[in-house]
Amino acid sequence: MCVAVCFGQLKHDANWCFGEGAGMHFNEDSTVDIFHCETSNLEANASFSSVEGDLLFYAALNNFSRLTKDILTSNGIPVGNGIEINMVNTITSGGVFIPNSFDSVINFYYLGQNFDTLTNTNRYDLMVAIISKIGNSYEVSSKNKVIVTGHLQEKIAATKAVESDCWWILTHLREVSCDNTFITLKVCNGLVIDSFHQNVGTLLCNGSNFYGELTFSDDGTILVNPLGELGIVEVYNFDRCNGNITLANQISGFSGLPYIYGIEIYDKYIYISEFGNASDSSFIYQYNLSNSSLNLIHAFDSLKNAVTQLERGPNDKIYISHTGLSSNFGLANNSTQCLSIIHNPGQPGMACNFEPFGFCFPDSIKMNSGLPNFPNYNLSPEGVFLATAGKDTTLCSKTNNTGVTIGAPPVPNIIYTWQPATGLSATNIAQPVANPSQSTWYYLTATDTTATTCAVNTDSVFVKVETCTGITETPTQQAKLYPNPTNGLLTVEVPQGTGGYTFRLFNLLGQQVLEYPLEHDKTTFPLDFAKGIYLYQITAHTGQVQNGKLVVE
Repeated sequence: MCVAVCFGQLKHDANWCFGEGAGMHFNEDSTVDIFHCETSNLEANASFSSVEGDLLFYAALNNFSRLTKDILTSNGIPVGNGIEINMVNTITSGGVFIPNSFDSVINFYYLGQNFDTLTNTNRYDLMVAIISKIGNSYEVSSKNKVIVTGHLQEKIAATKAVESDCWWILTHLREVSCDNTFITLKVCNGLVIDSFHQNVGTLLCNGSNFYGELTFSDDGTILVNPLGELGIVEVYNFDRCNGNITLANQISGFSGLPYIYGIEIYDKYIYISEFGNASDSSFIYQYNLSNSSLNLIHAFDSLKNAVTQLERGPNDKIYISHTGLSSNFGLANNSTQCLSIIHNPGQPGMACNFEPFGFCFPDSIKMNSGLPNFPNYNLSPEGVFLATAGKDTTLCSKTNNTGVTIGAPPVPNIIYTWQPATGLSATNIAQPVANPSQSTWYYLTATDTTATTCAVNTDSVFVKVETCTGITETPTQQAKLYPNPTNGLLTVEVPQGTGGYTFRLFNLLGQQVLEYPLEHDKTTFPLDFAKGIYLYQITAHTGQVQNGKLVVE
């Protein structure tokens, strides 16, 4: 499992705004500065910074009925049209900012409250607000748009998909009538391109397991879900290729308190918070994924020090919030003025160096249950290796009986597959020798095993077989094709008075996608295909063939 590099390419999580006025700025030297945010938030918090680490905006409570929030800029002023965001304040992991591939649009996905007329009750829906950059400022161009309706739990988590500019967003149905259903969305540049339900894990029927942090690992392959009143934490494997979830393990052995609540993952360790009723203690645990061991890291002696949400900072430390859980949500409790810290979360047991109340704020700032919800912004798209089949080449059959080498030098952890096998010395190496008896297209599929099985790239190479006797080129070799690249309209010119021709187009898998008769010396026709590289073939009535590549833009 990979661990994100501290302050990698993107610094969208460099600033945290949460609690009662709390602001934290993470510097590149791992130090943290305190500043003031115009927040009065309970559980639900979300902040977003530029790629350089400058605070752009955050969600802040604007209505103490806890029903709506505003999106504020770094100076505490609402973003244009950014008031009355229907983000519920008492949601464990209430919302998350996800940028498009271009910096001018940021999508804010959050859980909002709507009234269900069928059941005569309030329900939580997944909503989106679209924040667009106009000139040097931002404006909310759309808000409170429902994209998933139904009684959802207080949980939302996001991780990058294997494709660039695509994300998986997950939430879970609330156990209104017994359920174990995850709702999975695939979003690419703000567009929902896939949505499906998955029944995974424990069937929930007691109605009280809707809280707790739904959390992804840094590499997006592990998803963790606390089920508080059942006293278990479920660990799932997540496939970033297709969004599939499978149950991997159930963690048990906690003290028996009703609230298993906060979750954070660092490498092979899962950190978990647990707290209970007014007379109970509260606990921090470390679970080791490699040997399935659960270790108690720290016990607090009373609920006034209760540990709630956990969040990993850009400095690779894990911060833990506290709440007194009194009638005013802990605002009067001094213990909520400090965060606890896990300084070395990649170390086993007590070596993780847990420090209770290790990061404290001035008297004017108080903590509540929540910390900002950040996805893994610095997780790269998978499949960064590009397949290389080599340059098109000519094989002189009269002088070369050994063939020609195609492909490129091998790269570690790449699986190579060539098609067709005819004329190849091997189909599973990087650089086979091609010795076909006739001109042949060879197709390479390269699978990057350092990522996942869907991290696949393809390429092709044409091996032309000639007798090399000096014979003049056939008429089809004089055909002209333009423009190349083409934006959808193609012209093909063939030699005059030489008879009919046929134009065929193939994708890189060798599948024919078009056949078009060339009945005139000059033919123009449209190409309505996805952008990419295609292979063309122009065949004369005599059987002569001209091959080449065509780029559709």
